[in-house]
Amino acid sequence: MRTFIADPENNGQRVDRFIQKKLSRLPFPLLAKTFRKRDVKVNGIRVKQNHIIFAGDKVELYLPDDALEPHPENLTIPVIYEDKNIVIVNKPSGIAVISAAEPSVEKHLAQIYSSSGKDAPQKGFPSPCHRLDRNTGGLLLFAKNQASLDILIDKFKNREIEKKYICVVCGCPEKPYMELESFLVKDPENSFVKVYDKKRAGAVQIKTNYRLLETTGELSLLEVRPITGRTHQIRAHLAHIGYPVLGDGKYGKNAVNRKYGFKRQLLWSTGLTFLFSTDASILNYLNGMSFSLPHNSLDEILKTGELVSK
Repeated sequence: MRTFIADPENNGQRVDRFIQKKLSRLPFPLLAKTFRKRDVKVNGIRVKQNHIIFAGDKVELYLPDDALEPHPENLTIPVIYEDKNIVIVNKPSGIAVISAAEPSVEKHLAQIYSSSGKDAPQKGFPSPCHRLDRNTGGLLLFAKNQASLDILIDKFKNREIEKKYICVVCGCPEKPYMELESFLVKDPENSFVKVYDKKRAGAVQIKTNYRLLETTGELSLLEVRPITGRTHQIRAHLAHIGYPVLGDGKYGKNAVNRKYGFKRQLLWSTGLTFLFSTDASILNYLNGMSFSLPHNSLDEILKTGELVSK
Protein backbone atom coordinates (compact mmCIF):
# COMPACT_ATOMS: atom_id res chain seq x y z
CA MET A 1 0.00 0.00 0.00
CA ARG A 2 1.15 3.56 -0.74
CA THR A 3 -0.15 6.51 1.29
CA PHE A 4 0.06 10.22 0.46
CA ILE A 5 -1.24 13.40 2.10
CA ALA A 6 -2.43 16.13 -0.27
CA ASP A 7 -0.79 19.55 0.04
CA PRO A 8 -2.54 22.93 -0.43
CA GLU A 9 -1.26 23.02 -4.01
CA ASN A 10 -3.38 19.92 -4.70
CA ASN A 11 -6.68 21.64 -3.84
CA GLY A 12 -9.27 20.82 -6.49
CA GLN A 13 -7.07 18.25 -8.25
CA ARG A 14 -8.36 14.95 -9.59
CA VAL A 15 -7.11 12.05 -7.53
CA ASP A 16 -5.81 10.11 -10.57
CA ARG A 17 -3.66 13.07 -11.67
CA PHE A 18 -2.42 13.49 -8.10
CA ILE A 19 -1.29 9.84 -8.04
CA GLN A 20 0.35 10.12 -11.47
CA LYS A 21 2.44 13.03 -10.20
CA LYS A 22 3.44 11.20 -7.05
CA LEU A 23 4.19 7.87 -8.79
CA SER A 24 5.55 8.83 -12.18
CA ARG A 25 6.92 5.31 -12.80
CA LEU A 26 3.48 3.73 -12.37
CA PRO A 27 2.20 2.57 -15.80
CA PHE A 28 -1.13 4.19 -16.67
CA PRO A 29 -2.88 0.86 -17.48
CA LEU A 30 -2.03 -0.38 -13.99
CA LEU A 31 -3.34 2.82 -12.42
CA ALA A 32 -6.58 2.45 -14.36
CA LYS A 33 -6.87 -1.17 -13.25
CA THR A 34 -6.32 -0.10 -9.64
CA PHE A 35 -9.31 2.25 -9.87
CA ARG A 36 -11.44 -0.45 -11.56
CA LYS A 37 -10.71 -2.78 -8.64
CA ARG A 38 -11.74 0.02 -6.24
CA ASP A 39 -8.29 -0.11 -4.66
CA VAL A 40 -7.95 3.65 -4.20
CA LYS A 41 -9.26 5.35 -1.07
CA VAL A 42 -9.47 8.98 0.01
CA ASN A 43 -9.91 9.43 3.75
CA GLY A 44 -10.85 5.76 3.99
CA ILE A 45 -13.55 5.86 1.28
CA ARG A 46 -13.13 4.12 -2.09
CA VAL A 47 -13.20 6.62 -4.94
CA LYS A 48 -13.15 6.87 -8.74
CA GLN A 49 -10.56 8.54 -10.97
CA ASN A 50 -12.36 11.89 -11.12
CA HIS A 51 -12.72 12.31 -7.37
CA ILE A 52 -11.53 15.80 -6.30
CA ILE A 53 -9.08 16.05 -3.42
CA PHE A 54 -8.16 18.87 -1.04
CA ALA A 55 -5.29 19.74 1.30
CA GLY A 56 -4.98 17.26 4.13
CA ASP A 57 -6.78 14.45 2.33
CA LYS A 58 -5.24 11.01 2.88
CA VAL A 59 -4.89 9.09 -0.38
CA GLU A 60 -4.26 5.33 -0.22
CA LEU A 61 -3.77 2.89 -3.07
CA TYR A 62 -3.07 -0.80 -3.06
CA LEU A 63 -0.45 -2.00 -5.55
CA PRO A 64 1.41 -5.26 -6.21
CA ASP A 65 4.86 -5.33 -4.60
CA ASP A 66 6.56 -5.15 -8.00
CA ALA A 67 4.28 -2.47 -9.49
CA LEU A 68 7.02 0.14 -9.65
CA GLU A 69 9.80 -2.21 -10.73
CA PRO A 70 11.53 -1.15 -13.95
CA HIS A 71 10.55 -3.32 -16.92
CA PRO A 72 12.58 -3.78 -20.11
CA GLU A 73 9.94 -2.24 -22.35
CA ASN A 74 9.64 1.02 -20.40
CA LEU A 75 13.02 1.24 -18.72
CA THR A 76 14.72 4.61 -18.91
CA ILE A 77 18.14 5.34 -17.43
CA PRO A 78 19.07 9.04 -17.55
CA VAL A 79 22.60 9.88 -18.66
CA ILE A 80 24.14 12.52 -16.36
CA TYR A 81 27.45 12.92 -18.21
CA GLU A 82 29.18 11.30 -21.16
CA ASP A 83 32.39 11.66 -23.17
CA LYS A 84 34.53 9.33 -25.27
CA ASN A 85 35.88 7.50 -22.20
CA ILE A 86 33.13 7.38 -19.58
CA VAL A 87 29.39 7.61 -19.05
CA ILE A 88 27.66 8.42 -15.75
CA VAL A 89 24.02 7.38 -15.38
CA ASN A 90 21.29 7.77 -12.79
CA LYS A 91 20.44 4.14 -12.04
CA PRO A 92 16.84 3.46 -10.97
CA SER A 93 16.43 1.46 -7.78
CA GLY A 94 15.14 -2.05 -8.39
CA ILE A 95 17.39 -2.92 -11.32
CA ALA A 96 20.71 -4.77 -11.20
CA VAL A 97 23.97 -3.23 -12.40
CA ILE A 98 24.92 -6.46 -14.16
CA SER A 99 22.88 -9.63 -14.61
CA ALA A 100 22.70 -12.51 -17.05
CA ALA A 101 19.13 -13.45 -16.18
CA GLU A 102 17.26 -10.14 -15.83
CA PRO A 103 17.29 -6.57 -17.09
CA SER A 104 20.38 -4.66 -16.00
CA VAL A 105 21.97 -1.26 -16.49
CA GLU A 106 24.86 -2.87 -18.36
CA LYS A 107 22.56 -4.61 -20.86
CA HIS A 108 20.45 -1.49 -21.28
CA LEU A 109 23.48 0.62 -22.19
CA ALA A 110 24.82 -2.06 -24.52
CA GLN A 111 21.51 -2.09 -26.38
CA ILE A 112 21.45 1.70 -26.69
CA TYR A 113 24.96 1.89 -28.14
CA SER A 114 24.46 -1.05 -30.48
CA SER A 115 21.29 0.45 -31.94
CA SER A 116 22.43 4.07 -32.21
CA GLY A 117 26.11 3.75 -33.09
CA LYS A 118 26.64 7.20 -31.61
CA ASP A 119 30.00 7.60 -29.88
CA ALA A 120 30.22 3.80 -29.83
CA PRO A 121 32.43 2.41 -27.05
CA GLN A 122 35.03 -0.31 -27.35
CA LYS A 123 33.57 -3.78 -27.96
CA GLY A 124 32.29 -5.29 -24.72
CA PHE A 125 31.78 -1.88 -23.16
CA PRO A 126 30.45 0.19 -21.36
CA SER A 127 31.55 -1.68 -18.22
CA PRO A 128 30.78 -0.63 -14.64
CA CYS A 129 33.68 0.72 -12.60
CA HIS A 130 31.94 0.12 -9.28
CA ARG A 131 28.70 -1.43 -8.01
CA LEU A 132 25.43 -0.37 -6.43
CA ASP A 133 23.06 -2.81 -4.75
CA ARG A 134 20.05 -3.75 -6.88
CA ASN A 135 17.74 -1.70 -4.66
CA THR A 136 20.06 1.30 -4.38
CA GLY A 137 19.60 4.00 -7.00
CA GLY A 138 21.70 6.91 -8.15
CA LEU A 139 24.96 7.81 -9.84
CA LEU A 140 26.82 4.94 -11.47
CA LEU A 141 30.08 5.25 -13.43
CA PHE A 142 30.81 3.19 -16.56
CA ALA A 143 33.99 3.03 -18.63
CA LYS A 144 33.75 2.92 -22.42
CA ASN A 145 37.14 1.29 -23.04
CA GLN A 146 39.64 -0.96 -21.27
CA ALA A 147 42.19 1.76 -20.54
CA SER A 148 39.59 3.90 -18.75
CA LEU A 149 38.24 0.90 -16.83
CA ASP A 150 41.71 -0.04 -15.53
CA ILE A 151 42.41 3.53 -14.43
CA LEU A 152 39.08 4.05 -12.69
CA ILE A 153 39.13 0.74 -10.83
CA ASP A 154 42.58 1.71 -9.55
CA LYS A 155 41.32 5.17 -8.54
CA PHE A 156 38.41 3.71 -6.58
CA LYS A 157 40.79 1.28 -4.88
CA ASN A 158 43.12 4.11 -3.88
CA ARG A 159 40.22 6.32 -2.72
CA GLU A 160 40.81 8.96 -5.37
CA ILE A 161 37.12 9.07 -6.28
CA GLU A 162 34.82 10.31 -3.53
CA LYS A 163 31.28 8.92 -3.29
CA LYS A 164 28.36 10.52 -1.50
CA TYR A 165 25.00 8.97 -0.61
CA ILE A 166 21.67 10.13 0.81
CA CYS A 167 19.55 7.81 2.94
CA VAL A 168 16.59 7.75 5.29
CA VAL A 169 17.28 5.97 8.57
CA CYS A 170 15.24 4.87 11.56
CA GLY A 171 15.80 7.08 14.59
CA CYS A 172 17.78 10.27 15.08
CA PRO A 173 21.55 10.09 15.68
CA GLU A 174 22.65 11.81 18.87
CA LYS A 175 25.57 13.46 17.08
CA PRO A 176 24.90 15.48 13.89
CA TYR A 177 28.22 14.31 12.40
CA MET A 178 30.32 11.21 13.03
CA GLU A 179 33.31 9.42 11.58
CA LEU A 180 32.65 5.73 12.11
CA GLU A 181 35.36 3.07 12.22
CA SER A 182 34.52 -0.62 12.65
CA PHE A 183 35.34 -4.06 11.29
CA LEU A 184 33.32 -6.03 8.75
CA VAL A 185 33.13 -9.79 8.22
CA LYS A 186 31.55 -11.03 5.00
CA ASP A 187 29.34 -14.11 4.83
CA PRO A 188 29.19 -14.73 1.05
CA GLU A 189 27.08 -17.89 1.33
CA ASN A 190 24.22 -15.92 2.87
CA SER A 191 24.95 -12.61 1.08
CA PHE A 192 25.27 -10.97 4.46
CA VAL A 193 27.87 -9.00 6.41
CA LYS A 194 28.40 -8.42 10.11
CA VAL A 195 30.00 -5.38 11.71
CA TYR A 196 32.04 -5.44 14.91
CA ASP A 197 33.70 -2.80 17.07
CA LYS A 198 36.88 -4.85 17.48
CA LYS A 199 38.98 -6.65 14.92
CA ARG A 200 38.49 -10.40 14.58
CA ALA A 201 39.52 -13.20 12.23
CA GLY A 202 38.56 -12.49 8.63
CA ALA A 203 37.52 -8.89 9.34
CA VAL A 204 38.43 -5.85 7.28
CA GLN A 205 38.36 -2.29 8.57
CA ILE A 206 35.57 -0.02 7.35
CA LYS A 207 35.20 3.74 7.64
CA THR A 208 31.96 5.63 7.08
CA ASN A 209 31.15 9.30 7.72
CA TYR A 210 27.62 10.61 8.11
CA ARG A 211 26.02 14.05 8.48
CA LEU A 212 22.48 14.64 9.75
CA LEU A 213 20.43 16.72 7.31
CA GLU A 214 16.85 16.49 8.66
CA THR A 215 14.91 14.57 11.26
CA THR A 216 11.38 13.96 12.46
CA GLY A 217 12.67 12.23 15.57
CA GLU A 218 11.53 8.80 14.43
CA LEU A 219 13.22 9.07 11.02
CA SER A 220 16.21 11.05 9.74
CA LEU A 221 17.79 12.03 6.44
CA LEU A 222 21.55 11.51 6.34
CA GLU A 223 24.34 12.37 3.93
CA VAL A 224 26.82 9.49 4.00
CA ARG A 225 30.37 9.29 2.67
CA PRO A 226 31.90 5.79 2.67
CA ILE A 227 35.68 6.12 2.99
CA THR A 228 36.19 2.42 2.33
CA GLY A 229 34.04 0.52 -0.13
CA ARG A 230 32.91 -2.85 1.19
CA THR A 231 29.84 -4.96 0.46
CA HIS A 232 26.70 -3.50 2.09
CA GLN A 233 28.97 -1.16 4.07
CA ILE A 234 26.60 1.78 4.50
CA ARG A 235 23.55 -0.32 5.33
CA ALA A 236 25.39 -2.60 7.77
CA HIS A 237 27.44 0.16 9.41
CA LEU A 238 24.43 2.38 10.10
CA ALA A 239 22.44 -0.59 11.40
CA HIS A 240 25.36 -1.48 13.68
CA ILE A 241 25.18 1.90 15.44
CA GLY A 242 21.40 1.64 15.76
CA TYR A 243 20.15 3.63 12.76
CA PRO A 244 19.25 1.18 9.97
CA VAL A 245 18.16 2.39 6.55
CA LEU A 246 14.38 2.58 6.17
CA GLY A 247 13.05 -0.13 3.86
CA ASP A 248 16.11 -2.36 4.26
CA GLY A 249 14.82 -5.91 4.60
CA LYS A 250 18.23 -7.35 5.40
CA TYR A 251 19.70 -5.05 8.06
CA GLY A 252 16.68 -2.91 8.90
CA LYS A 253 13.71 -2.92 11.25
CA ASN A 254 10.84 -4.83 9.66
CA ALA A 255 8.20 -3.31 11.94
CA VAL A 256 9.19 0.23 10.93
CA ASN A 257 9.47 -0.76 7.27
CA ARG A 258 5.92 -2.12 7.37
CA LYS A 259 4.64 0.97 9.15
CA TYR A 260 5.86 3.25 6.36
CA GLY A 261 5.17 0.78 3.56
CA PHE A 262 8.69 0.57 2.10
CA LYS A 263 10.13 -2.74 0.87
CA ARG A 264 13.23 -1.25 -0.73
CA GLN A 265 15.98 0.63 1.09
CA LEU A 266 15.78 4.43 0.81
CA LEU A 267 19.41 4.81 -0.18
CA TRP A 268 20.79 6.66 -3.20
CA SER A 269 24.21 7.43 -4.64
CA THR A 270 24.07 11.20 -5.10
CA GLY A 271 27.64 12.34 -5.62
CA LEU A 272 30.84 11.42 -7.48
CA THR A 273 33.94 13.61 -7.26
CA PHE A 274 37.24 12.89 -9.01
CA LEU A 275 40.11 13.78 -6.67
CA PHE A 276 43.18 12.32 -8.37
CA SER A 277 46.39 12.57 -6.36
CA THR A 278 48.33 10.48 -8.89
CA ASP A 279 48.51 10.47 -12.68
CA ALA A 280 45.32 9.34 -14.44
CA SER A 281 46.74 9.26 -17.99
CA ILE A 282 43.92 9.74 -20.54
CA LEU A 283 41.50 10.65 -17.73
CA ASN A 284 43.49 13.48 -16.16
CA TYR A 285 40.90 15.92 -17.49
CA LEU A 286 38.38 14.51 -14.99
CA ASN A 287 40.42 15.62 -11.98
CA GLY A 288 38.43 18.06 -9.87
CA MET A 289 35.15 17.36 -11.67
CA SER A 290 32.12 16.63 -9.52
CA PHE A 291 28.65 15.27 -10.34
CA SER A 292 25.65 15.29 -8.04
CA LEU A 293 21.92 14.66 -7.85
CA PRO A 294 19.66 17.10 -5.98
CA HIS A 295 17.45 15.44 -3.41
CA ASN A 296 13.97 15.99 -2.05
CA SER A 297 13.20 16.94 1.52
CA LEU A 298 12.69 14.12 3.99
CA ASP A 299 8.93 14.73 3.96
CA GLU A 300 8.72 14.49 0.16
CA ILE A 301 10.86 11.36 0.04
CA LEU A 302 8.56 9.65 2.54
CA LYS A 303 5.50 10.66 0.50
CA THR A 304 6.80 9.49 -2.87
CA GLY A 305 9.62 7.06 -2.18
CA GLU A 306 11.62 9.05 -4.71
CA LEU A 307 14.88 10.92 -4.25
CA VAL A 308 14.23 13.49 -6.98
CA SER A 309 10.89 15.00 -7.98
CA LYS A 310 9.80 14.02 -11.47
